[in-house]
Amino acid sequence: MRMTAAALAGLTFVVSAPCAARADPAPELVFALARDTLPAGAIRLTNGNPVKVSDWPALVFAEFETGAGPTASCTGVLVGPRALLTAGHCVTYFMMSTVKPSALQVGRDMLGLTCAPYDLYQGAAGEGDFALCFVAASNPTLSAMEFEVIEDERALAVGQRVWLAGYGCTDLRYDAIHQWTYTRAPHRLNFGADIVDSASSAMAQTRSERGREPMLCKGDSGGALWSTASINDTDLPRRIVGVNSFISAEARPDGDWDIISHMGQTGSAAFASWARKWSAEHGDAVICGITREPGDFPCRA
Repeated sequence: MRMTAAALAGLTFVVSAPCAARADPAPELVFALARDTLPAGAIRLTNGNPVKVSDWPALVFAEFETGAGPTASCTGVLVGPRALLTAGHCVTYFMMSTVKPSALQVGRDMLGLTCAPYDLYQGAAGEGDFALCFVAASNPTLSAMEFEVIEDERALAVGQRVWLAGYGCTDLRYDAIHQWTYTRAPHRLNFGADIVDSASSAMAQTRSERGREPMLCKGDSGGALWSTASINDTDLPRRIVGVNSFISAEARPDGDWDIISHMGQTGSAAFASWARKWSAEHGDAVICGITREPGDFPCRA
């Protein structure tokens, strides 16, 4: 199916009876484990390498209604048994800092999420586009899982090799009338290796010349950017070095377009300080790489 789109994006009831009833709003954003969302077995990657969903158990995916067009989607990753990392604009309303009611579905269990955008989040994709979500209840599946590790205070540099990951769509192009065209593929896990083209203390970007190299796609917001990952040997260390934020198009002299993928950098002192503060506010919740060392359960080595 082909689609077009412009560029990205508790109530209390008091009654006269002696008791009062409180109703939590139904979740508008529901993440699910990749293993519950994607087909079992090997998944074909954008760079041609197969992986198994079981090798990436902490990846999560969400589809939701925007009220202004087709169903949207976001990606995320569990970095502890009670901590989910995603993009700020995934868990807030458009151009606002108000947080959506959210949940994480694990099998038949619907676990409430309390999400908090980064302190410097401005209500849209770009600098500070992070959020951490606290899983409201423990769960046997999560208690037995190993979680992905955030690179602590080591920023990306130009020329560094990274892996992009997401589920959102395929065949992304920017056409002659300045519209994005793409094919929705929300149940396909996409990975691809690329090189950091530009980096600041807050953001990093990769460039897909004429859209031919790996790039982010619609629905990949909130997914992790990885370094030192090996698709062929998943027992080797891998680290989260950023969070997918948005894409843009840059005109080429020949009239074609390069697709630029923009990711927020997690390897900064400011991000680590915010994450530690979030952990302390949520009962010292484990954040692998920030409050718990790699290799110390439940964190991957």
